[in-house]
Amino acid sequence: MRKFYLLLLFLLGTVLSAGAQHLYPFSSNGKWGYKNVDDKVVVDAIYNSASRTIDGYGIVSKTIGGKVKYGVIDEKGAIVIDLLYDYIDLCNEGYVAVYSGAMDELSFTHGKWSLYSLDGTKVSEDYYALGPVINGVAWANSQQMSVKRRIRRMPIVDKKGKEQGFERVFAVSKKFKMNELFQVELDQDPDYSGNWFLINTQGEKISNEYDKVGAFVGGLAWVSRNGKYGFINIKGEEVIPVKYKMVEGAPKAPATALRFNSENLQVRWVANHAGELAWIDENGKIVVDFTSTNGKLPIGRKVSEKMWDF
Repeated sequence: MRKFYLLLLFLLGTVLSAGAQHLYPFSSNGKWGYKNVDDKVVVDAIYNSASRTIDGYGIVSKTIGGKVKYGVIDEKGAIVIDLLYDYIDLCNEGYVAVYSGAMDELSFTHGKWSLYSLDGTKVSEDYYALGPVINGVAWANSQQMSVKRRIRRMPIVDKKGKEQGFERVFAVSKKFKMNELFQVELDQDPDYSGNWFLINTQGEKISNEYDKVGAFVGGLAWVSRNGKYGFINIKGEEVIPVKYKMVEGAPKAPATALRFNSENLQVRWVANHAGELAWIDENGKIVVDFTSTNGKLPIGRKVSEKMWDF
C-alpha cells in the first residue's frame, strides 16, 4: 500500500497546480469546512469530509438519513451539486463523475457512474466505469469488469510519518492514465477489459467499441479489440486502424530507442506479427514503413531531419 500512497502524493502534487484554489479545507471538532487564503472561514465546519479544491470546486460529504452522501461546492461556498449521491469524483473541464452504488473502505462495488456538469445537470447514461472529461470527451464502459474501481485518496501523516487520516483526491492529473482508477500497487497489471467507447459532453457515443483503451497523448489514444491494436483521435475516428499486434503506449509494449521530435511530428510506432516496427503520424500517414530495428534505421531508409529527437 505504500507504493499506492506515494503514487497519490505525486498525483496530488501534480493536480494542485492545475486550477485555482480559492478555498482550503480545515477541521474543527471532527468536522470539515473551508477557509480562504486570508484564513477567513467561508464554509462552516459542518461536513464529514471536504476535499482540496480544483478549479474552484470541492467535494463534501455529510451523513443524511443514516447514509453518507456527497455533493460539490463552489469557491463561494455555495452548493452546486446537492448532497444526494454516493460519491463524486474526477472533476475536470467543468464536469464530474457521479457514482450510485455500494462502497467499501477502498473501492466501489456493483454501482454505476454518470457524467454531470457542475451546474448539477446529468448529461450521460449510467455506466460501469467512466473516465474524466479530457479535451471534451470521456471514456465510458457499459460492461461489468472483473477489477474494482478504487477510491482515490491521499493519506494525512504527522511529522513522524504516522497516518492520521486521509483526503479525497477530487482532481485529475494532466497526464491521466487508466491505471490511476484501478491499480493499487504499482507492480500490478489489472485487467480492466470491458466495452469501452468515447462519449462527448452531451453524453453522445462518438466512437466504436473496444475491449481496452488508453489515455489521449498528443491527440491520440491507443485502443484494442480482439487482441489487435490501433489509435483513435478525440473525434472517435480510427486514425490508425485496429489491426496491429502491438502499439506504442499499450500495456506490455516494449520500449524503443528510436524516437522522433514531438515538436514537429506526433509519431507512434506499431508492430506487425513479424515483430517489425513502423512509425505513423497523427493523420495516419506512414512515416517509416515496417522494418526490423534495434533502435537504429537500416541504411537506405530516408527520413526527414526534422523528425529526429536530439
